[in-house]
Amino acid sequence: MSWSSSPAKPVMNPSSFKYSLLVKDDHLDRKVVRYDALPKQINGDAFYQYMRYEQDFLDHFNNHGTESRFYGPKFTDYIPFDFDGDGKVQKQLQQAVYDFVQFIYLEYDVPVNSIKVYYSGSKGFHVLIPSKLLRLQPRYSLERYIRVLAESLVKGFAVEPYLDSGLYNTNSLIRLPNSVNYKSGLYKIPIRISELRDFSILQIKQIAKRPRVDDWSIPSTELMPNDDLVELWEETLGANTRLGDRDIKKRLKIGVHNGYRHNAATSLAFAMAWKGFDQERIEQELQSWNYLNTPPLADKSWLEGAAARALDKVGDRAPVNEFRLFCQIQRNSPFIYELPDSQLRVFIQLIASTNTRDHEFRKITIPRASLVISYKTLGDRSNTTKDVARETVRKLVEEGFMSKETHPQRTALILTWQGKFRGLLCGVRPIRFI
Repeated sequence: MSWSSSPAKPVMNPSSFKYSLLVKDDHLDRKVVRYDALPKQINGDAFYQYMRYEQDFLDHFNNHGTESRFYGPKFTDYIPFDFDGDGKVQKQLQQAVYDFVQFIYLEYDVPVNSIKVYYSGSKGFHVLIPSKLLRLQPRYSLERYIRVLAESLVKGFAVEPYLDSGLYNTNSLIRLPNSVNYKSGLYKIPIRISELRDFSILQIKQIAKRPRVDDWSIPSTELMPNDDLVELWEETLGANTRLGDRDIKKRLKIGVHNGYRHNAATSLAFAMAWKGFDQERIEQELQSWNYLNTPPLADKSWLEGAAARALDKVGDRAPVNEFRLFCQIQRNSPFIYELPDSQLRVFIQLIASTNTRDHEFRKITIPRASLVISYKTLGDRSNTTKDVARETVRKLVEEGFMSKETHPQRTALILTWQGKFRGLLCGVRPIRFI
């Protein structure tokens, strides 16, 4: 086996990512097509993968007859958001989507008409943010990072509970523009931001009775990277990509080809850093994984540097061991023994969501031992209800264990631990474990 003679970091060219999956006729017709040859209109049901793939994807599909079990790099022209809500909340959803898109325009000084907005033809709206604004590059497991980015962007907004995170799973599909939703008989159509603001949902549905050409959006080729969004994307690459232990072990057993080794190593290093691996362990795992690559990286010091950079980037954002912290709190207060099971789950979720350092949220500093969350989100994350979450917080405030105030820009709450709980949570340091 030959070894690479150059440690220079290779760059994957987005132009080589030419293929996507087109799915029609209620998933009976599935085929790989060139991304630039996706139909502009289909008088029927049709979906496609918003990810673009290289030749390996086409070869895999031809050999196996399915896109499943394909592992390779991906690229996308747009960061997609799928917001769904039933008929009872469509008016609120429409306003929430408008507020979210307006925030992106104003907060990041993005050119108007650069973000694409679609009525989905049924229960909601699709929003597409050009990836060029973030200087996004192809990489493995790209959907995991996009999910982290999407969830962080909608956090605290009224649109947050309507986000369908299933769109960020491997091989996920999104409806093709100007295709028909069989259930409603309406097309997925592009709409202007002014129409999203001013038109009623009935007016939008009237337009969706036929296909529509988007002749107002700025082509992505005319856009330039946005410094603030680029920085946000770079932070996302250092964030928790939600790789579990099994995922990490699986990926450490799969080598990659020349051109993808540096990106894959960086991704693995960040994932292990977030799981609490120390630098020596990360370096050992990367060195073993490197022998599986074609060819292995010759410069082993680069792998050591990847481990150090990952730990430095993650820093004190690495997850604390909530179980150990909970045991400390349990020993310090009999209060939790009085909580019903449902409220105990809310209590544990509050601990898990608490900041271990000062944190900037929508230009407001949220200090250590505090958190920003809504009753709805708190109930969902603890597998209870909004009412149970509200009652649990009420008890904690009443007992003097927590203070509560409304976030000045959102409907979410700022909750701050007080007394003995605050002392424990302010003293938390990231616990590295293997």
